Amino acid sequence: MVSAGICFGARTDLVVIDRGSLTADRYIGEVLEENFVLFSPYTGDDLVFMQNNARPHTARVTQAYLNDMNITVTEWPARSPDMNPIGHVWDLLKRKVESRIPAPANVGELRIAVVLEWRRLSQETIDICPAICLNG
Repeated sequence: MVSAGICFGARTDLVVIDRGSLTADRYIGEVLEENFVLFSPYTGDDLVFMQNNARPHTARVTQAYLNDMNITVTEWPARSPDMNPIGHVWDLLKRKVESRIPAPANVGELRIAVVLEWRRLSQETIDICPAICLNG
């Protein structure tokens, strides 16, 4: 599993969770505390955090943590047909990893490829990614 945050003009590092399942405690510790909370001061005062309805995201402990950190979370209806804006970036990242020659041959190579391709994505590409993905 990978996780990252984007906004216009900035992004977080890519977090790769490659061992065990993602619990609410791991989500808070490995994704939110180590990545997002450090990034959020750079996004401005009008930040609204968007995440999907995965169990670690909706767990009471996660909601309490976000509330304690004064992070506004957008309401995201279950089974929403709308795509989270980062979904376009995931699509582009997936296409870039799939087009690598040679293709990753195992999980370790896949992890390296995903991280490298994330780093290669320019911020400009991330900023306009919905238009790229929908039109190209």
